[in-house]
Amino acid sequence: TYSAIAAAIGSLKGPKHGGANLAVIYMMQDLKENVTDITDFKQVENYLRKVIKGEANDGSGLIYGLGHAVYTLSDPRAQLLKRMARRLAEENGLMDEFMLYDFIENTGSRIFSEMTGSDVVLPANVDLYSGFVYHALNIPLDLATPIFAAARISGRAARGKAARDAAARPVPLRAAAGPSAGLSLLRPLRAAGHPHQS
Repeated sequence: TYSAIAAAIGSLKGPKHGGANLAVIYMMQDLKENVTDITDFKQVENYLRKVIKGEANDGSGLIYGLGHAVYTLSDPRAQLLKRMARRLAEENGLMDEFMLYDFIENTGSRIFSEMTGSDVVLPANVDLYSGFVYHALNIPLDLATPIFAAARISGRAARGKAARDAAARPVPLRAAAGPSAGLSLLRPLRAAGHPHQS
């Protein structure tokens, strides 16, 4: 358990992990300081182009909240959080701001491709909407990474328990063929309630 907790917290090291949600929040603050009307998507697009050129935000050339090393086509966590963000926006009169995030999600990848010639797809990741949700819920920014760490700890601990439980009882594997070949190896984890296998 202690190793799972240490691994969970350690995996958040660096700006592309534990600091990623804050990087999105700071980028959005910079955008609002440099765009006179967040509902004018032409201005927003010009800002995003400056970000990619390294002329806006922190000079990294990255649109934070887009792209992921594992979720290369779509981040299911981002889609769940986006639905929550929309509901919060509707309840709190923040639809203009929500639509700004939605615009970035839907156009950021295209703009990046046009400017760099890259064909890499940059879907929204969970960090894009997390800052919006924290803001809508009046959660202080200082708690952004600790909240993410708490979720990571519970996930890693559950994964460790599932692995221990699966190892304690033998589960026969059956040979698979056809389109599901290889999936039979995942069945013991699914049977054990493994949180990352569905």
